[in-house]
Amino acid sequence: MTKTRWVVVGLACLAAAAVGYAFLQGSPWETQLAAGEKAYRQGNYPEAEKRLVAALKEAEGFGPQDPRLATTLNYLGLVYDAQGKYAEAEPLYERSLAILANALGPEHPAVAQSLNNLALLYHHQGKYAEAEPLYKRSLAISEKALGPEHPQVATGLNNLAELYRAQGRYADAEPLYERALAIDEKALGSDHPGFATDLNNLALLYYGQGRYADAEPLYKRALAIREKALGPEHPDLATSLENYAALLRKTGRGDEAAKLEARAKAVRAKHDRENPAKQGRLAGEWPALLFRCPGPDQGWMWPEPARTVSMAFGACPHSPGNQKPLPWRFAIDLIASEQVRIILKERLQQVL
Repeated sequence: MTKTRWVVVGLACLAAAAVGYAFLQGSPWETQLAAGEKAYRQGNYPEAEKRLVAALKEAEGFGPQDPRLATTLNYLGLVYDAQGKYAEAEPLYERSLAILANALGPEHPAVAQSLNNLALLYHHQGKYAEAEPLYKRSLAISEKALGPEHPQVATGLNNLAELYRAQGRYADAEPLYERALAIDEKALGSDHPGFATDLNNLALLYYGQGRYADAEPLYKRALAIREKALGPEHPDLATSLENYAALLRKTGRGDEAAKLEARAKAVRAKHDRENPAKQGRLAGEWPALLFRCPGPDQGWMWPEPARTVSMAFGACPHSPGNQKPLPWRFAIDLIASEQVRIILKERLQQVL
């Protein structure tokens, strides 16, 4: 997700496969779902989409209120969301949520998971007002049903904190990040990718506040965990490389930053080749704002949505009466997260 000062962050997503049912092992549905889930976690979204579309065809035969159908819809929604196919993802999430609430009751943890994923979708599109109540409802259900120290609670805390950070509400975000970090370290362990996400996001908060000495060890630790747990070609590793490189550049270590940027670029290029549908369809689809904003850190701010920016024209949520729009606008034909960062950085250098 494109964020303030050229950083990209992956929000923690909740998989919806575990809804408390013993499904038939080895069935065509289960086989396709397992393959799709594996491909999704590896960042191979075209393969995940192919497998989950096949799983959905099988699941439709279980009946319109079957939890297996809800699970499949939710997973396919995650894959569409990851590719920026928001229009395709939303009705799947909504349908899954309705099935789960009807089958399991509105206070079930699986309903909380489904609410979380729908909130993420709105968050990715910059629809903060729609996302916040869903995040809060999801978090409340998880805490009540699972207890305050469950990893699902940590995910909810982390995602709500991300929403606050995106709006510059740093004081609201920090205690949520810290609580999520403590829960996941205890529940998941200090070498788990979910714990790395917590570290990364708290570091982003510190970075946004200019607290570079606090951010750096968290970035380094998140990078090491992701490389070990996910491998050298996972998109989340590229995210960590990009984030740490941004801090290195900010603190005058351009040579070190360039090495990390080169690694991240290679990972992104590989996934762009594997996800050709992502190229082109993102451009021009969601207008976003680029502005000089007298916000909390008096810096250049990048609002949502998500991983795309197609136009630049000013407005500032922190000070509506004092907007300072840049004197230009542009459209980008091919957009991916790293391309946005590089292109916009070049444009800023031209006008500053």
